[in-house]
This record gives sequence, structure tokens and C-alpha cells, in this order.
Amino acid sequence: MGDTMKHAIVVAAATAAVLAGTALPATAVRVTPRDPDVKISNVRLDGTGCSKKETSLILSNGNKAMDILYGGFVVKSGAVPAGDGTTTWVPQARKSCHITLTMSYRSGWTFALESANSRGLATLAAGTTARHTKVHTVTGAAEPLGGTRHLAGPMDGMYAHELKADPPTFGECGKSRRWDLETVMSIDSGDTVRPTMDQIAMASPHVDIGEKFHLTWREC
Repeated sequence: MGDTMKHAIVVAAATAAVLAGTALPATAVRVTPRDPDVKISNVRLDGTGCSKKETSLILSNGNKAMDILYGGFVVKSGAVPAGDGTTTWVPQARKSCHITLTMSYRSGWTFALESANSRGLATLAAGTTARHTKVHTVTGAAEPLGGTRHLAGPMDGMYAHELKADPPTFGECGKSRRWDLETVMSIDSGDTVRPTMDQIAMASPHVDIGEKFHLTWREC
């Protein structure tokens, strides 16, 4: 090997050693936490269909869903049993629930409400009609998410009431958003007295029913 080639190898090795021992200056990089760290606060419940003792709000699926579970949202009409064993004819009945809350999360995150899906139970005689109406508003959304599910007897079982945001609207980055949720359920059994009771409910000890809100999160 010639002297020139030997010199080139020595210089290259020395340069590599210097670079290996030299740390590059650190560059400041903003790192957004991978979890929006969602918190629900300022919860208020009003109406005949819900109370704090019987209503639960639960974040699930990695904060991609919020569930509302009711314990007493049951509407009864028709031949409604009394405490003394007799029945009273109730031609129409109605219950409502109004929930407001604040949802906060880390800066660098925002969400859009994709859908609001309800599952309920209904037992309705022929000729009986029922309605399940809901209007949900989230600060920053283009418009409220609302609609009415009409039911008619005879029926005895579960039903679904599904609403989809079109389009879903993302809110201001990192800013808390207020939710205003209103639900009304009503039954019309008519004036013809019969021995059966009609019922519509979003509460049951045996079936997982209630309302689920689907959220989409993104970094901003």
C-alpha cells in the first residue's frame, strides 16, 4: 500500500473518531401527548327522566365514546298499576332529561361529535304510539344533532334511535366545549280503556341500553 493511501486511511479514521465523540446541539421539538386526557365537569341534570343518583356518564373506548346510562328513564301509560294493587288509566305520559356538561382536554387536541346512538325498550299495544326525541348541541358544532324516532304498537322489544353528524365539526384547538343534551320520551295510549300497560324506557337492570356518543379526536 502506498504512502498516499495510508495517509488517507489515517485521516478518515481520525475524522470518524471526532464525529463519534461530538454531540450535536439539541433541537427543541414540541411533543403532543398521545392521550387527550379528557375530563368531564360541571354536570347538571334536570327533568323527570334522570337524576344524579340514577344517571351515569362514562368515557370509554380510549375517550372515543361517552356513554349515558339511565336508571329511571321509564315512561308508562295505559293501565298503570298503583301502590294499592289497583290500576289507573293514564292516556298519555311523558318524561324528559336535560343534561349539561363541560368537556376539557389537553392543549394540542380537538374532537368532533360523529354520532349519537340510543337503544331503548318499548312495550306498546296495538293502537299505541310513542316518540323518542333528542336534540344535542356541542359548542363549536355547525348545528345541533337532533331527531325523533316514532314507534307504534304492537311491539315488544328493543329499538334504536341513531343520529349522525353531517358533517362532523372539530372545535377550537384545546378549548373546553359545553354539551347541552335534551331527550324527551312520550306515549299516547288513547282513551279506550284496556287491561294492558304501555311502556317506553331507556333504563333496564337486564339490558345494556342508554345513549352512546362517538367522538373523533385529532391533534391540532
